[in-house]
Amino acid sequence: MEPRRTVVLVDDSLNDADFVASAVALAGPDVTLVHFSRGEDALARIREMHPEDPSFPTLMIVDLKMPVVSGVEVVRGVRTRFGRGVLPIVVYTSSKEPNDVRQAYLAGANSYVVKPVAFEAFIEAVAGILGYWLRVNCRAVLVEGEHG
Repeated sequence: MEPRRTVVLVDDSLNDADFVASAVALAGPDVTLVHFSRGEDALARIREMHPEDPSFPTLMIVDLKMPVVSGVEVVRGVRTRFGRGVLPIVVYTSSKEPNDVRQAYLAGANSYVVKPVAFEAFIEAVAGILGYWLRVNCRAVLVEGEHG
């Protein structure tokens, strides 16, 4: 049996959050989705967690364009707290702008995926993200002090 995995979604679009939830449901019963519609709420919650907590996320999916605290600021905040080796972060957004892509990677994103418009393609893209980061990719759980 697979260990339970938690995916944190930070996206202010409730429609997109519903689509991601549909893809997560298809990923299997061992995957739980935690949704934050505001970047500041996600950062507050993540900052008080520890990587060894059983509820610590396995993956974070972040929209780029959000009011108050942007996706880049969320990525930067997580990286400031935990470094790069603790929590994979995928920026999943509608922007194809080269500067947005660059800023996301500079902040510490592990991947940048442009949201497809069509529902089926959207679900397929999220399924690909989940399949890679939850099933294919090997990750180490690092404790504070081990990350750079």
